[in-house]
Formats: sequence, C-alpha cells, structure tokens
Amino acid sequence: MSKRITSKWTKTTKQAFGDNEYTRNGQKAEALIYEHLKSIYDEVIYHESDRSKQINGIDFEFKKASWANFYSVDVKGNLKKGFFPVYPDELRRKRNHRMVHVDLDKGYAVEYDRVSMMRYIHKNYHPFGLKADKNGKQYVRLYIFDDELKQNVDHYRRFRLRNFVPEKKFIAKILDKYDLPEYD
Repeated sequence: MSKRITSKWTKTTKQAFGDNEYTRNGQKAEALIYEHLKSIYDEVIYHESDRSKQINGIDFEFKKASWANFYSVDVKGNLKKGFFPVYPDELRRKRNHRMVHVDLDKGYAVEYDRVSMMRYIHKNYHPFGLKADKNGKQYVRLYIFDDELKQNVDHYRRFRLRNFVPEKKFIAKILDKYDLPEYD
C-alpha cells in the first residue's frame, strides 16, 4: 500500500498517492473491472473522483434494470499467484457491498460480500491468525481456491476477466513452452 503525498482531496488516485506501482496497479484493476461490469450490468457508475464514495470504499456502483437498488464494489489489484490479502480494519471502515481483487498478471478475479468476509475472518482468524504487513497493518492472506471460502462467505466467486490482455512478457513465457515448426 502506498501513502498519500498530499492531505488535500484530489480527483485521481495518482494525484493523491503519486505515480507508483500501487497506483498503476489499482488503476489497471479498476479499468478491467469497469469494462467487466459494463459487459454484465445495465448501469455502472465509476466514482473515481467522488470523495465521499471513495472514503466509503465505493469505486463503482452497478445494477440491472430489473433491480431496485445499486450494489457497490471496491476494487483491489492485489491478487497474486492465487492469494489475496484481506485487511479486517479496512473492511470495517468501508461501506461498500462487495470487494473484488484482481490478478493483473493472469486476468483472474475474486469477488465476495464485504460484511460476510468480516464475519468469516473474525470467526476463523481473529486475533491469532492475523499477520502484519510492512506498515504494521493486520491482514489475512487467503487462497482463491479454498472451498471453505465459497461455502462460508456470501457471494464468493472466482472468475476470469474476458477483457483481459496479458502483458507481452507473460505471453512470451507461454509461447516458450511450445516448439514452433521451422519454416524454410
């Protein structure tokens, strides 16, 4: 996680936290999820510069035409090699409905209900199963293919982003596994 470079409210994450790996990853993840949401739902609102929404952990609101209400989601670009961190204090502070973690290398994502995840962590990890990151913030590292999450956390689902295009460095690794025929 990155620290704010200004105490003033800014319209973009980059202005607030600077141009670094964390902000770039967050912006990529949000762009991918924005396109994903637009392909599924009838209405999607992106709250990139809305201060009250961002403070409450609401990057997007989405709904189908048949629904009476919008649902909200906070997007994180921190899914790596099948694992994602969940920060209980952050979940308690937010007011969004869902969380989505995106793997920017492979195009996978995991979604879950924020309140249900808080209950699951409190029941199974608190206070002894928590780790501390380099800033001293407590978190739990979870595996996306853990069936216990699917059984115990509401709206828990893993999915592949259809609009994901891997970076060239990852394509090269995949192609290196195959022998291509020689041409004269």
